[in-house]
Amino acid sequence: MHLEYTVEKQELLESLHCLQWKKEGVRKLIHVCILTLLGCYCMYIYYREPENIMAFFLSIMIISVLLMVLYLPGLKRQKKAAEILKYGRKCAVDFPIEGLQYVFTTDQVITLQMEHAFYCIPKRVLGPQKQAYLENNVFPNAKKIVEVTL
Repeated sequence: MHLEYTVEKQELLESLHCLQWKKEGVRKLIHVCILTLLGCYCMYIYYREPENIMAFFLSIMIISVLLMVLYLPGLKRQKKAAEILKYGRKCAVDFPIEGLQYVFTTDQVITLQMEHAFYCIPKRVLGPQKQAYLENNVFPNAKKIVEVTL
């Protein structure tokens, strides 16, 4: 089966978000909670003892690291999407695909990840027959299928 389509920036961003599913899930939530608690504790120490200026500077550093953990991955995804879209929006996929490792599905896209490449297939270009073909013939070849909720 051969599939040709154009990809939009929002779909590509969603696909790149899926590729970072291990980094964006529970691990990120744990890091944010730990950094938030440490920042609050340092601010509490500074509030109780205003002459302890080191607690204030430490809390400022923790807050800046927290902001980096929260916002830097999204900025990197936008930069990478712009870099990919610079080469063009038209894509083509030939099935079956060899070396398929992960299949990520969301409401808008299906992302197929190989070892060093990925395909972002929008669901808007798939009809019921093509989607059934993917589910029956392509998805079983993947090592893992992940349903991502964004």
